[in-house]
Amino acid sequence: FSLTEMLGFIYYKQQDFEQAYSYFDNGLKAAKKLNNTKYEARFLRNIGLIHRDKREYRQAKEYFNMALSIQPDPEDKLRIYLSYAKLYREMNRSDSTIFYLNMLKERISDINYSNTLRSIYEELAMYHQSNNGSISEIAQYISAHIEDLRIKKSQSEKKADIIHQQLEQ
Repeated sequence: FSLTEMLGFIYYKQQDFEQAYSYFDNGLKAAKKLNNTKYEARFLRNIGLIHRDKREYRQAKEYFNMALSIQPDPEDKLRIYLSYAKLYREMNRSDSTIFYLNMLKERISDINYSNTLRSIYEELAMYHQSNNGSISEIAQYISAHIEDLRIKKSQSEKKADIIHQQLEQ
C-alpha cells in the first residue's frame, strides 16, 4: 500500500490529478479487498485532497467524512482533521476552520510524524496570517510541542536504560 500511496503522491504533488487519482483509487480497491480499513481511509482522504485542490469542495468533504468514519489510527485521524481545516479555510468558513485547528492544537503532542506536524504549523500560520493574527501565538505552540518532545525523549531514554540494565543482569 505504501508504494501505491507514495506513487500517487508524486503525481499529486505534480498536480497530475488524473494519475494521482488512478493510484489512489487502485490502492482504495486493494485496501477494501483486503479489508484494511487504515489504508482504505488513507486512500479515501487522498482522493478527497484531489477534490479539494480542484475546488470540488462538496466531493472533498464527502471523502474526508468517509475516511474519518473508518480510520482506526489516531494520528491518521489528525491528518484528516488537518484536511478539513485546509478545506474550510479555502472555503472561507472561519468557524469550521477554527474548530478543526483547535482539535489539532489540543492533540498536537500526540503527533509523531514530522511532516504532519510541519503541515499543522503551516496551516496555523496561514490561518492566522489570513486573519491578521500574531505569529507569536504559533511560536508558543511550537515551543510547547518541542518541550513535549523533549519530555517524551527523556522518558524513552530512561525506559531504554532500565531495559538495558535488566538485560545486563
